[in-house]
Amino acid sequence: MAPEFCAQGHEVLVVARSEPGQAQAERLQGVRYFRVRGSDTGRSRVTNYTSGLFAAVRASSHMPEADVYITNDVFSPWIMAGRGRAERTLVAVGRTPKLHFRWYSEKLNFAVPTRAIQNALAIIAPKLVRKTAVLPYAIDTDIFSPKEISSPSHNDRFLFVGRIHPEKGLDLLISAFEKLLEYYPHIQLVIAGPSEGSEGGGGSAYLKRLQAMSAHLPIEWLNPIYRPSDLASLYRSCAWFVYPSVAEQGETFGVAPLEAMACGCTPIVSKLPCFEDFINSPANGFIFDHHSRDPATALALAMREAKQSASPTTQLRARATAEHFSIKVVAMRWLKHLEEMVVK
Repeated sequence: MAPEFCAQGHEVLVVARSEPGQAQAERLQGVRYFRVRGSDTGRSRVTNYTSGLFAAVRASSHMPEADVYITNDVFSPWIMAGRGRAERTLVAVGRTPKLHFRWYSEKLNFAVPTRAIQNALAIIAPKLVRKTAVLPYAIDTDIFSPKEISSPSHNDRFLFVGRIHPEKGLDLLISAFEKLLEYYPHIQLVIAGPSEGSEGGGGSAYLKRLQAMSAHLPIEWLNPIYRPSDLASLYRSCAWFVYPSVAEQGETFGVAPLEAMACGCTPIVSKLPCFEDFINSPANGFIFDHHSRDPATALALAMREAKQSASPTTQLRARATAEHFSIKVVAMRWLKHLEEMVVK
């Protein structure tokens, strides 16, 4: 959203971690970037926190005087509060809040992507809710858009895009897909995403186990797709997007389902609270209860309902919902909140 902030007449400086081949300082799309040295996450929590603290100190030392500061770092809120900048600092909460939030200053401001995360923050640190706003993530609806909305009855492809990890519910998906084949023998399932542990996946052994249990099924396994335009093309090639995540603490928003909706896919997701902010079953998608006694059957029934009730109307509603999360729309929500911070 930074380029959109600049387009609205604001000056933006992003202090980020440097990567090989990048300039230390440059301007892109109106946004100034300054990069500082960082380090990879390792297995030792103590080492990670220590290196994270040093990185936060280095980054803060390069921050000039500004109207507002935005950070998603663990240590920066304490650093900014210690330097008298708490009231002008917005902490972007990207994950389920943990206990350390209890020791953050009440003068800080907080942004959470969904009401579910706001509720979680209220449980962990009730004192912070007063200065917390729900400010969602944005998707690029210029790239993630349908070529045309047509009847999905001619499309038999279901799609999953995400990390190949047990918390994404892929075991449930494969079992549910096999059950659905009994009613629709011509359907296909496409699964795309990283499996390596370094990219957040469950590892090669987990991938091989999934592929072995589904070897007799019409499932296409794809390598991770990083270019947005290629990912949008994949979304457009499928009628339904299935995201059966069981990560109660890991899911905070749901960018992938929203991107799929923007391309005209009908989403089918688990009953995680984070999806409730944009999926209204069955108007613009479908939700199954992953806490049921037989979640695989519950998912299969949701997929069957989606297939039976397939219509351009559902796709149009999904697309209309995604428009509320476009970069321009979300950026204006953020800017309004930031301006209110400055006025206060």
